[in-house]
Amino acid sequence: NLKYERMTIEQFTGRLKRGEQRLDNVLLLTAGTMMYVKEKGQRKFYDACQFAGCKNFIFLEYPSDSETSPDLNFKLPMEWFDVKKYSRGISIFMRLTQE
Repeated sequence: NLKYERMTIEQFTGRLKRGEQRLDNVLLLTAGTMMYVKEKGQRKFYDACQFAGCKNFIFLEYPSDSETSPDLNFKLPMEWFDVKKYSRGISIFMRLTQE
C-alpha cells in the first residue's frame, strides 16, 4: 500500500518520535533533501527513523566536504555509511541491512 503525505522533515521527525509511524520494513531514500536541514535536525531525523525501526537508508546529497555546495550539504558522519561519489560533487550515503 502506498500513502502519500506532504510534510517537512521536522514534522515527520516529530511524528516518528511520538511513535505515530513505524519504519521497520522501509527503505528510506532522500535526494537533495537533507542539505536543507541543519546538522542538529539531520541527526534528530536520523535518530527518529532508527527509533521507528528503520535500518535501511540511502541519502543522495552533497557531502560535507563539497566545493559545489559548501553550506548546504549532508552533515551526518560519513563513517556511518558506505559512500559512493558521483559527478558534480554528489554522493550516495548508504546504510543497508539484509534480513
